[in-house]
Amino acid sequence: MNTPLLKFKLEGNHGVKKSILNFLLFFILLNSGFIITYIIKPETLKMDRHKINKVLFIYPALLQEAPFSGSSLRPIKLLEGFRKLGLEVDIISGNRKKREKIIMEITKKIRNEYRYLFTYVESLNLPVQLSDPSHIPYFPVYEYLLLKLLKARNIPIGIYYRDIHWKFDIFRKRVSLLKWFLSYPFFYYEWSIFTTYADIIFAPHQRIADFLPQKNKKKPKLVALPPGCENPPEEEIIRNISPGKELKLLYVGGITPPLYNLSLMFKALEQLKYTNIKLTICTRERELENLDQFYGYLKQPNIRFVSKKADQLKELYTENDLVLLTLKPHTYYSFAMPVKLFEAIGYLKPIITVKNTAMGDFVEKENIGWTTNPDPESIAALLTYLHAHPEAVMEKMENVKSIRRYHTWEQRAKAVVDALMPFFQS
Repeated sequence: MNTPLLKFKLEGNHGVKKSILNFLLFFILLNSGFIITYIIKPETLKMDRHKINKVLFIYPALLQEAPFSGSSLRPIKLLEGFRKLGLEVDIISGNRKKREKIIMEITKKIRNEYRYLFTYVESLNLPVQLSDPSHIPYFPVYEYLLLKLLKARNIPIGIYYRDIHWKFDIFRKRVSLLKWFLSYPFFYYEWSIFTTYADIIFAPHQRIADFLPQKNKKKPKLVALPPGCENPPEEEIIRNISPGKELKLLYVGGITPPLYNLSLMFKALEQLKYTNIKLTICTRERELENLDQFYGYLKQPNIRFVSKKADQLKELYTENDLVLLTLKPHTYYSFAMPVKLFEAIGYLKPIITVKNTAMGDFVEKENIGWTTNPDPESIAALLTYLHAHPEAVMEKMENVKSIRRYHTWEQRAKAVVDALMPFFQS
């Protein structure tokens, strides 16, 4: 017998009426026992978890070979981390048609009593229903159906919830009012799906809990899973500094406000333009094209802008002394833990960031840099001190050396395994 999961698909033009009809049909099926009746055999599986060595990895987008952004780098590095731990991985990724084909194949395997150690899902910054290039909602969402099947089979599920930018002005200012209004129910609906089926919700920081929707009765365990780092050999990336030498600062990332507002850095460096303190900013070329639109005081001799590919970052980090992450405060930074923070750790760079943020708390706790008040004067004063006292920079670098092995991507993958294994039912 063909299962509804295999048959349930409407082809053709995704018009508004068809989307609504598909959604209603999908919702009825997902919230009834219809799918489970046909997909799942009633007998209980009894298997030894020590004999199971394969995990299911779901990323509802393309895995990029040369990712530039942290959001696209993360799934690739975690995937590598699982494999370094000796785990085999079945992957669901790619465009929608490819993913649906893989999901149907995996569904058949599970129906034939195949068992995974656990399932790990990397969510997107948009609900999966809106993730097609057109952003027109589509139904059914095979990933949601698969989560229901996995839950019914008692296969542990961990879902990384990337962020909750949709509840902040970051998202509202990026899209039209109509798009924002129409997309909101899909964010809530996906969150409802996640909390219904996940055993654990992974997030960048525990403080994200203060902003998550609280309407769901079921509350999965929330576990912090910040990004990780790669650790090149020390001898390849060490840079010694001495009094009178240039103090070279580096920022890698976005430059578009309100989330990536670099005005504090620029104003601080303006006060230091006649010193030997230099800042290099590495960002995407398309963001550099809009530089004048956001900042009007960048004709400064001590600031340069570059755009580098991923394989060029090692050289860039090696030729600089410190990483500057003094972004203008935003509520979002109370829980945000950027990939670039841990990238700096991997390259043995002490970090300067702002107080009373998740990044700042981490830097203070690990003693791997400095936190400052969010004003140009405080930043400039700290940089002046560090330029005169290179031994302070070298001391922090030694602290970075001592902790970086605990923050690799492999360690993050191990944290996922350790968190999900208690949910395995033999």
